[in-house]
Amino acid sequence: SEADLSARQVADKTEDVPDERPPVDPEEQRRWALQVAENYNVSTYIERNCTKRLQVATNDIHSILKESCKLKSHQSAGLDWLCTCYRKGYPGSLLADDMGLGKTLQALVFARLVINTLVTKKKRVGPVLVVAPIGLLKNWEREHEQHLSGNGLGTVARVYGAELKNFYIEEKVKGNDMKLGRASLDNQLIGQSDWILTTYETYRDYHISFAKIPFSLAVMDEIQKAKNPNTSISVSLKSLNAEFKLGMTGTPVENGIHDLWNIMDILSPGRLPPWEQFRVIYPSSDAEKLEILSKELCEPTGDAPPSVLRRMKKDELVGLPEQTIEKHVRDMGGHQLEKYELTQRAIRDKRINHLNGLRELGLRSLHPDWNVDLTSLDDNDYIDKSARIQSFFQVLDQIKERGEKAIVFIQESRMQPIIASLIKRRYELPRPPYIINGKVKTASQRQDFVDSFQNSVEGEFDVMILSPRTGGVGYTLTKANHAIHLSRWWNPAVEDQCNDRIYRIGQEKDVFVHYCIASHPVKKISSFDDLLDARHVEKRKVADGIFSPATELSDTELKNMRDELIKDIAD
Repeated sequence: SEADLSARQVADKTEDVPDERPPVDPEEQRRWALQVAENYNVSTYIERNCTKRLQVATNDIHSILKESCKLKSHQSAGLDWLCTCYRKGYPGSLLADDMGLGKTLQALVFARLVINTLVTKKKRVGPVLVVAPIGLLKNWEREHEQHLSGNGLGTVARVYGAELKNFYIEEKVKGNDMKLGRASLDNQLIGQSDWILTTYETYRDYHISFAKIPFSLAVMDEIQKAKNPNTSISVSLKSLNAEFKLGMTGTPVENGIHDLWNIMDILSPGRLPPWEQFRVIYPSSDAEKLEILSKELCEPTGDAPPSVLRRMKKDELVGLPEQTIEKHVRDMGGHQLEKYELTQRAIRDKRINHLNGLRELGLRSLHPDWNVDLTSLDDNDYIDKSARIQSFFQVLDQIKERGEKAIVFIQESRMQPIIASLIKRRYELPRPPYIINGKVKTASQRQDFVDSFQNSVEGEFDVMILSPRTGGVGYTLTKANHAIHLSRWWNPAVEDQCNDRIYRIGQEKDVFVHYCIASHPVKKISSFDDLLDARHVEKRKVADGIFSPATELSDTELKNMRDELIKDIAD
């Protein structure tokens, strides 16, 4: 009954949203959410359901796969690990394989095996839930169709986007669950499907409806989307009603060790100490303690499998092509240098704070007149004003000459169509490069762009433009063997996600990662690009060999970077 759903109002602190979206009115952030126990100060909820489950049969695995699909050895090992975690009664596990190792395929096969086992043993069979970023949902359907034989997982319900209206209880809905404080979707209708696809945002908005459905298995792809415990996405997922929860991510830690803690609190509450204890036991600055944490989570204990499976491409994929990092450094010229130094002085004189100042310096390093409509300018004049864009086109010229393909990452949304137009005209392409960013709302349109790029003629030059956050996860773009970072993200882990769009299973050519860097002509003064690159190098060195990958620059690091950028500026 509705009374059984204890609800409370929550106010989000920070949500991960694409940089293209406008800020949300604080009043609009107040929403209803199911009450969940919290494990911050003390563990008020520990999942103790470790009663052994059925043995999942894997001896007939080939019968559920199409003849064209052959599991790689690491995928078979991953499947055995999942089945063991399930049989041992774990509430959930984290498949944290490096990007490009085929986590989706492993999850699909595991889901089919679990359902087959429940049917054979005449146990209750609930649907399978898949929660993923919208851009990946079509890929889930594609891999399902491509790899599983027969009817696969069965009938699918697409509970997101335009098809969401098919599941409303009322014909005219006045709001979602979080606005109304009650279920507004027909959970019985949804539960009639064998497997269900939805987005993190849809699950959040309608989690009261979803909570009434007993799922046999819930898969959360790119679960780092729920890394922040202070968001309603995280709160809603902790009310998920599933017999087993599988989280998947190639970057279990993006911004800090708290990411990993919250992910595990969703999948296996109580597996780690409460947050206040955890942060003391495993400080993010202590590499030795993080190594201990890695062993506790990633290594078996007796006959108990690890809760987390973490494997890297370099260790698992024999014959993967070489990956080469290339940095293209060019000094800023007169107009760009003038604009750049004006911004430095504004920061020094405290006419602009350090965060906005660093962002402005990054934009001036990309193009001195980034905030002016320059579409009517001559293409060569526009390019010549920016050291970074000059380097970029020199790299593209070489790729064009070799008849190869590239993906380009640009953070600034207004710059993306300008660069696309320049590329089209410079190389006389029949169309501008496809752009995947937060403005491309539908999963089908994003997938159409990816398919068109992947199906393009071999040996023919092509380019795709992506924003790092929107296009840096989930997509397979192995027809390209060049990844170019025209503008860089603060977090090197996000950059690594971007690079793995092309460096993954299916890549047959050597891969090149290009960083375009605008330098200051006076060598004693480091530029924004130089310093950001140096910080990324340091972060990756610290993270090498540790469970947590390179993390985002902290506020203190950003302030230090600001001070270094302005210390030699003359009046």
